[in-house]
Amino acid sequence: MLNVRLFFRYIVLVAVVLLTLGAFYWKHEVSTLSADWYDHIEELVRKPWPSSNSTNPTKPTKQLSWISKGPGAQDKAVIVPKIHGEDVSWVSDQLQDWQHAIYYMDEEDEGTLHPPENKGHEAMAYLTFLIDHYENLPSSMVFVHAHLDGYPRAWHTDSQGYNQVRSIRSLRLEYVQEHGYANMRCISDPGCPAEIQINRDDDERTAERAFVGAWTYMFQSNVSDVPETIAQPCCAQFAVSKAQVLKRSREDYLRYRQWLLDTELDDDTSGRVFEYLWHVIFGKDPVYCPPLNECHSPWRPLRYPDSIRLLQFPNKCDAGTLVSPGHFNLITTRLSSPARPQYQALSYSWGQDMTTHTTKINGVDVSVRQNLWDFFRQAMFGGVGSLEVWGQSIWIDALCIAQTDLDEKAHQVLQMGEIFGTAKFVIVWLGT
Repeated sequence: MLNVRLFFRYIVLVAVVLLTLGAFYWKHEVSTLSADWYDHIEELVRKPWPSSNSTNPTKPTKQLSWISKGPGAQDKAVIVPKIHGEDVSWVSDQLQDWQHAIYYMDEEDEGTLHPPENKGHEAMAYLTFLIDHYENLPSSMVFVHAHLDGYPRAWHTDSQGYNQVRSIRSLRLEYVQEHGYANMRCISDPGCPAEIQINRDDDERTAERAFVGAWTYMFQSNVSDVPETIAQPCCAQFAVSKAQVLKRSREDYLRYRQWLLDTELDDDTSGRVFEYLWHVIFGKDPVYCPPLNECHSPWRPLRYPDSIRLLQFPNKCDAGTLVSPGHFNLITTRLSSPARPQYQALSYSWGQDMTTHTTKINGVDVSVRQNLWDFFRQAMFGGVGSLEVWGQSIWIDALCIAQTDLDEKAHQVLQMGEIFGTAKFVIVWLGT
């Protein structure tokens, strides 16, 4: 028994000695590890795990270039800057056929897109989008403010109810593609005909006083090159085509933004400088005040569920002045209205021929496809049996429905039975 006890005491003593020597050795080795090794370990330990946002498409990680594209989004985008408290849910809820890019101007921990600095109001977000997306721009872009509607907050949105969605939906994208740039406000006041006057002596007009320096810096020009008058309708909401944006280099847009980053002007003044420069940046003359009939879309939003549009043919006395179909007016009426004019409805095939011709509706150039063009020529100059079209109203789906407004299009299609049933005559056009 004694030998067994001595044996166990010996084992315990050896274990204590070994543990002591091991601890001393480990302490010595750890103390000699290099600082680089510690840094490497610390980097591995502190390196964050991949965020779940990287696999969640509804809340992407922050990055410079990113445009939200829903399943029904087309090759067009709405760019909106917002500040804390502004609700921009209307963009994704009501413009599902548009891509969108929302810039969180003063909320670094929210959203995906952020400007380098919150200066110059919307100008910083607009320029940052163009710079960061220069290589992957959509074909058409609309730059607008965050408010949806209402007076006085959205007083400058030129649509019924000052509604931003109505304004965007009434935009003629073919006009934007043809002309490159369009101000979203058709009403010319304020802004036209001479908002910025370089030689005017008025210290209260701070943007006007800053214009010479801004112009010469941004456009790398001499003072003598600055125009005396610069004007367009207010208020920094516009549409532009990709082709027009690319007529200037990315370095140009970087220079414009650098002016904004460097300037000591207050935000109201610097933002206002850009408010009256956007049209110049995108290729228009310094004074850009298009007439209302050029700006307004013939397809203004319909007000009532039973509202329809009718195409009015010109009077016969004008026939001698016409060399091609044109001079149409588009009017709005209600199917239930006792004052609704009698009208005819055209039933025809749009046809496979994609050739287009230009006619005028409400003074605005509008493209029509070949089969409809042939009908116009036959009806106006060749006659369609005993049918008289001069001065008459005709419902034609391609022109009486706003084809770019998907909600209106769906609603109008649903009531086509009533539209044809209410018509005085239905014209069936099989082509030439």
